[in-house]
Amino acid sequence: MESDNLKDIFLSYNKADKKWVHDLAAQIESETLDGTPASRKLRVFLDEWDMDVGDNMVNKMNTGLKVSRFFAVVMSPEFFGSGWTNFEWTHVVSQDPTNTKRRIIPIFLRETTLDGKQRIEFPAPFNVLKYLDFRETKAFSTYFLRLIQRIRGMQPERGEQRTPLASIVANSNDEIDATRAEPDHVSHEHYLRAFASA
Repeated sequence: MESDNLKDIFLSYNKADKKWVHDLAAQIESETLDGTPASRKLRVFLDEWDMDVGDNMVNKMNTGLKVSRFFAVVMSPEFFGSGWTNFEWTHVVSQDPTNTKRRIIPIFLRETTLDGKQRIEFPAPFNVLKYLDFRETKAFSTYFLRLIQRIRGMQPERGEQRTPLASIVANSNDEIDATRAEPDHVSHEHYLRAFASA
């Protein structure tokens, strides 16, 4: 039986990106596990939604990391400059440094700090991971769909099937003659007789 405490994704972020992350979380929780109305809604672990007054924040965070299937890192310069978010992401990376289990989902939100003075510097684990690029507002729908597909366990879509251009099409009554393109075999004697009669 599925636990009511199970979360589909843990959102790790810096307070500088709080409004954007809360909107993202609300949209994720508006989706269902398999895309049908009858399925259960997706569940997000978000600090302000899952930690109440008086809770031990470290214990709650550890529980959230434990019960969440995926761990999303909302990347901005402020994120990587924060000790608290560093605590979260290094905990997860230490368990799977190369993301072999594909639990970590990098979300690239901003290249520069809100004041524009500092550019993002990716720590080693995030230099090699393919990320969802949310830097441009107009790309939100595209990458949000990919995020939901990832949570649902769906693979990236492949290109649409088209009519073949390089296939050999033969009639059902015809057989392809494998020797059609081969040169005629002429014996040496036949060649000498033809030369002598010329």
